[in-house]
Amino acid sequence: HIEAWCNYYNYDQTTAVKIWDEANENAEYLHTVINEFSNVPEIQQVVVITHTCPSSKVIGLPTHDFNLAEASTFTNSAMNDVLSVDAKRKISAWCFGHINNCYDIEIDGVGYISNPRGTPIHHPTPVYFPKMVVV
Repeated sequence: HIEAWCNYYNYDQTTAVKIWDEANENAEYLHTVINEFSNVPEIQQVVVITHTCPSSKVIGLPTHDFNLAEASTFTNSAMNDVLSVDAKRKISAWCFGHINNCYDIEIDGVGYISNPRGTPIHHPTPVYFPKMVVV
């Protein structure tokens, strides 16, 4: 991914590595927290909120034949492993941003929700409707 980022965004190697490292650190932290939550009986449900989408399959990106650098701006592929530690399936919803399209889908019992306002240049409507998430 790093070489693709450097080429696609004209990033220098140091910037690309910093972004990649931060994405991995965020995923490792969430991995640890979800693992801990799975062992706390008082916690019945978990709603995860992240900046980027956890998986390209949530937003319908193909798993092959696409630009890895572009796809990596929409998702943090390091988050894919977080669900593997949710042995008791407490994650009920995963809310994310960074994308200018709305998503409200369920995959394997987890609701994935994104309800962005978007940028005025892409979505010039003056009205924004918040979305209620019920768990």
